[in-house]
Amino acid sequence: MDDYVDLNTEQEEAFEPLLTKFMDWHRHTQLARYKQTIAATQVSLSKGDISEQELEQLFIELRSFWEDFRLEITPLLVDVAKLMSKEQVDALFAKLDEDNQELADKILELKKDDQYQAEKIKNRLSGIENWTGKLSKQQKNWLKTELIRYKTVSPTNLAYRKAWQAKAKGMIEQKQWAELGSHIQLPYQSEKAKTLIEIRRYNQAISTELYPQIWQKLTAKQKKKVISKLGEYVEDFESLIGSQNKE
Repeated sequence: MDDYVDLNTEQEEAFEPLLTKFMDWHRHTQLARYKQTIAATQVSLSKGDISEQELEQLFIELRSFWEDFRLEITPLLVDVAKLMSKEQVDALFAKLDEDNQELADKILELKKDDQYQAEKIKNRLSGIENWTGKLSKQQKNWLKTELIRYKTVSPTNLAYRKAWQAKAKGMIEQKQWAELGSHIQLPYQSEKAKTLIEIRRYNQAISTELYPQIWQKLTAKQKKKVISKLGEYVEDFESLIGSQNKE
């Protein structure tokens, strides 16, 4: 919060109980769901395989986590918006504009050097290796031919985000609190969001098809690392749930 808005003492006193209420909801209702989903995925992989159907169900569950999170946090965000002065609102959206410009500059620089696609593939490979450990040259070469199938989402997402933020700022300035709540809860209703949604659906379909193939090409050691990493997350959530119950 401090990265975007400087709240005064009175605002902080009003904000803290709102945040506490949201955090209590998250700890008491969501942590067990996260643990269950990760544990189920760990069991599937431990049995030796994971199907496209299981992946589709996993993606549905992950999306539901985000949707529930967004719905629950909406009243908090609206209440915070009500607390802010015009100067604070201007400072908030100026910082968001600054973040957007940094991303736009990075995209432009990579495209100018014809490195945008290569950078995206490099990032995806790094993300995979974060789970599997170091990939072999043969595995990387195969993955590069597959990862190129993904469509680029960043420029489309940036344009959509800028439009969404501009609309949100107008609602705050006009004190349209009900409209702001709907804007947060249902963010992908505008025409500008349609292309973004189509790209994300396409990329998810690629992932659903590709991930089982990646799993089959991993070594026993790499598979063990993935399963172990999932187990670490399960233990983390168990620890958080345990500390929550003590309170």
